[in-house]
Amino acid sequence: MSGQTTSFYHLCCHKCVKSSYTQAGVSEQCQDLYSHWRTSWLPGGHAILLVQYSDRSNSRTYSEHDTVSRAMDDICQMYEQVIKMDGGRSQAKYTIEDLWAFVDRLEDIACLVYDTKLGEYRPHNREWIKNQVLKHLKVQLV
Repeated sequence: MSGQTTSFYHLCCHKCVKSSYTQAGVSEQCQDLYSHWRTSWLPGGHAILLVQYSDRSNSRTYSEHDTVSRAMDDICQMYEQVIKMDGGRSQAKYTIEDLWAFVDRLEDIACLVYDTKLGEYRPHNREWIKNQVLKHLKVQLV
């Protein structure tokens, strides 16, 4: 079973933790909960943001968000923190071009968005992220 399934069963009950983590080895209650969890836990738009700040592998990180908009807000917050740390300012002011330059300077960035129709995550690249950030900021201005 997948790592998510194992984690779910692990949290579910001690009987399942002691089992072999197979569908046949879990309690009926856990099977019912797992069926509900599989269909409801990952809403459409659930996003995982993958970022690598430099060429060092230990600069990789990820964050989970319940919507794409919140993932894009996280990118803005990341950049604002960089501005504050670099300039020692308490407020961060920047243009969309500044933000896009920050995204371009990252070693790697991707966003995985859960597609409920396919039942899987769809990967999106740097350019898609930049477009989504722009859409996110436009909504914020309204």
